[in-house]
Amino acid sequence: MSPHAPGLDDPVEPPPEDETYDVGVIGLGPAGVTAACELVRYGYSVVAIEKDKVGGLIHYARAVDNFPGISPSSPGQVVVDMLWQHLGGFPPKVVNADVTGLYHTGVGYGISLGESAIKVKSVILATGTVPDRLGVPGEDLPWVHHMWTDVDVGEDALVAVIGGGDLAADQALSLNENGKQILMMLRSGMPRCNMVLQSEMEMMEDFVIASGLTVLKFEDRDGRTVVYTDGEQELRMLVDAVLVAIGRSPA
Repeated sequence: MSPHAPGLDDPVEPPPEDETYDVGVIGLGPAGVTAACELVRYGYSVVAIEKDKVGGLIHYARAVDNFPGISPSSPGQVVVDMLWQHLGGFPPKVVNADVTGLYHTGVGYGISLGESAIKVKSVILATGTVPDRLGVPGEDLPWVHHMWTDVDVGEDALVAVIGGGDLAADQALSLNENGKQILMMLRSGMPRCNMVLQSEMEMMEDFVIASGLTVLKFEDRDGRTVVYTDGEQELRMLVDAVLVAIGRSPA
């Protein structure tokens, strides 16, 4: 977890099990931070639990231009820093842990954290989203990823990006800006991302968009291979890595 803002409690140790909070907030992306801080502001005792990083997916954003109240195209880390400042102004108890269960106690709820638990009167779930999967053979191979920051290949490496929405475009641009050659593979005829991202992709070098392709599987018998069809025949392509970015669903 990032260094915490002044005034925050220790973000690692859970509170004593005999203590009951008014509200437990699970997840500290923008929604969770907003909920936790507003509740503290109104005098409620709040415990907020985050298993990874405060800020959620904004950590991985090249530029945030759809978040009210910030400068257009602010880097994701700038927005994360703002969230930390907000937490410092209205600090809940922050716990860095993985929630393993949620159960009703009769008078409230218990939030399980493995061997310990936190008692609360109410719960807000702000757990965000997880990547959608293609559901094809080979998707669990170590060079097939669902987040661009996990793609660990050198400069000039060829990365096949599966998907054409905002998520795929933003992550493909991030990879391209970090020296990767991009082949964006689309089932449809055109990317479905917003016009700002489309314009940026058109200006990039080593960035190719191929439409009308359906991925069938991934193989590594003769090199890292994407097996796909153009609707008429089965084709194969060698790549250095794959990024599957076809959408996200609630966690």
